[in-house]
Amino acid sequence: MYSKIEFNNLGSILLKTLIVEINLKYNSLNDRSIDDFSSLIFNKENKLKKIDLSYNSFTYIGMLKLLRAMKNDRVVNNLNISNNNIEGEYGDEITYFFKKNKGLKNIDMSHCKINTKLANAIALGLSMNKTLKSINLSGNLIEVRII
Repeated sequence: MYSKIEFNNLGSILLKTLIVEINLKYNSLNDRSIDDFSSLIFNKENKLKKIDLSYNSFTYIGMLKLLRAMKNDRVVNNLNISNNNIEGEYGDEITYFFKKNKGLKNIDMSHCKINTKLANAIALGLSMNKTLKSINLSGNLIEVRII
């Protein structure tokens, strides 16, 4: 089980180093720990370019915290949040995130239980995004219809 002290130590260490990549997959990070991580990492001193938060235990609540913290970030260019249960009703927030974020180049949202409604919100945000080059939505609950 993580403690806030450990995240504070991690955050202060990361700010003082040249580390640009962090892999936190398989750590049972939950909504609270994602909130703590986001508040420590996403600030003007952030140097992280690649973040892997896959195979953790956060939900759409943690996802909202992450989106809000990252929306103006221009440093992180690769984010992996795959294999988390981020299904939920936050389409407007995710549309706004993809519209506002100017740093992200690659995002992996595979196997996150994303449904068609949320995928449509993602698509709307992507239509206003000029920087994202790759998105992985495989293994979700997206129904594709040709009209």
